[in-house]
Amino acid sequence: MDGKIHLTSLPIWDRFEARILEITRHALRMMRNAASLPEQEIDLNRELCRNIRRALWELRDSDEGFDTLPHLDACNQPDEDDEARASRLDKRPDFQWELKDTQARSYEEYTRLYAMECKRLGSPSSPTWVLNREYISNGVCRFIKAEYGYGSPKSNPSYAMVGYVQNMDLNDILTEVNGFAKTYSVPDIILSKDGWIEKDISHLDHQLDRPEIHPTLLALRHLWLDIRDIPKIPAKKPTRKRRKKRTSTKKTVT
Repeated sequence: MDGKIHLTSLPIWDRFEARILEITRHALRMMRNAASLPEQEIDLNRELCRNIRRALWELRDSDEGFDTLPHLDACNQPDEDDEARASRLDKRPDFQWELKDTQARSYEEYTRLYAMECKRLGSPSSPTWVLNREYISNGVCRFIKAEYGYGSPKSNPSYAMVGYVQNMDLNDILTEVNGFAKTYSVPDIILSKDGWIEKDISHLDHQLDRPEIHPTLLALRHLWLDIRDIPKIPAKKPTRKRRKKRTSTKKTVT
């Protein structure tokens, strides 16, 4: 998966995707070099965004015109066929990259978006928050359901997800994730032939058939970053600001 890819030999969307995955892998490995990492998803995504910025700089000599900083936590952009108040326009993929497709046949296809969603993986963080279920229900399913329609769903054949593996055995996580996938009528995620790569990035693939969105066949790439050995920084609990008591000063009549 990490071998040198000759981008010029690929169709433009495949070249665009290959470059995004190359930059993302570079940024994820930077995260692994941290002395500690945030525990919560929103903070991990901010950390990934900062490292993507650094990766763009470090890989700038191999930029073939696809390198841009992705939009973090931005709303889905409107498609030609979207209704004025389509629910998907209020949904926010974690990352979106924009491509200007010079091989486009029309203006509708000229600007295309690549969406990436990120989720934590491991044991439940609370009795009601089951991370491995969330990876499917509020991760994979958002690429399938029209109400979310992550990315620009009318034309793109592939997207990606990042999994932050915080604890548990890797095989157990995949077994549990695929168990939840069955409950949502989602096919299994398949580990690549390279197998698990501990303290690094494991690659998994997913072929989805989504009747609500065209094209119905979608390839979903999965990059699982093993951060089980890196100390976690717990999220700070919000503190209530104490209101200062107003003291009234009485004037003394003399």
